[in-house]
Amino acid sequence: MTQDTRPAPPAPVLPWTMVAILIAVGAGLLVPTAFFWEGSLVPAAIGLIAGLAGGLLGRLGTSLGAGGTLILAVALLAGSPGIIGVWMIGAVLIALAGIEASTVGGRSFVLSLYGFLSVLLVPSTPEPMAALPFLSLGVAWGAGATWVLGLTGRVAAPPAKPAFGLGLALFLFAGLVVTTWVVEWQAAPLGYWMVLLFIFRAVAPQGRTLRSALRYGVGATLGCGAAVLLTPLDLPPDVAAPLAFALIVVGLRMLPNPGPWSAAAFTAAILMGLAPGPENALFRLEAALFVVVLTAVLGAVIDGLWRLVARQGDGSNA
Repeated sequence: MTQDTRPAPPAPVLPWTMVAILIAVGAGLLVPTAFFWEGSLVPAAIGLIAGLAGGLLGRLGTSLGAGGTLILAVALLAGSPGIIGVWMIGAVLIALAGIEASTVGGRSFVLSLYGFLSVLLVPSTPEPMAALPFLSLGVAWGAGATWVLGLTGRVAAPPAKPAFGLGLALFLFAGLVVTTWVVEWQAAPLGYWMVLLFIFRAVAPQGRTLRSALRYGVGATLGCGAAVLLTPLDLPPDVAAPLAFALIVVGLRMLPNPGPWSAAAFTAAILMGLAPGPENALFRLEAALFVVVLTAVLGAVIDGLWRLVARQGDGSNA
């Protein structure tokens, strides 16, 4: 008998009224932060996304643990652990993401990985020690908002099979290895877009069929188009960051739907919130298409591995 590696059905969507409340709550942190503390907006936004999205996507205990783990990881990063130390921290976060998915369900540790890599890679983020207070504030604000509003775990996936948790961990690790290698090989200063886009691909349900890959590709292309259309407006960071956060919340709301809209919202948020200008429109599209192809290939390889293991198991039991 073959082992089922499919995830459990996703949770219901958020009401639009609650989406509006969450966006207002996020703006309540980002707007005054940008106004009163120079250089604090980006780490506060990273922490807010990790805390709020992690709260929506994880159970109460795991979402709080994921937020604390993110803060600890950035504190360790401030100690300049070197490239080996960075990969070890990343490997621990990836392992925790797989364990979470296969035990209690959810993706809050995927958001911790996103926050850690954002602090590490995004050029506009200050040094880890300087970023840590505002990152912590954002995590606490976002996680606290989901708890106060009774939304913790609202869009969290139920626990999946152990093989799915292992597959998610393999998916994240292999994808980060490949994207990091490509970024270094291309020597692209904006290559971190690929890494962050890939992480948010892992937030979505891991449908690994060709149809799922094409659906994600359509969404990513739409998100690129939206980001390109908005960049000529030359939005200042204190406007672009709350708008990107709003798109993340909308993407989380659309996550359980099978259409391309969550991918479009996540892609537009990342590219618009971090993009320096319209002259990089082509690279935006290249980054998104690279993630589409990578996720399709990794999904096919991991599924093939599970089928091979299942066939060998059936043969040994015959």
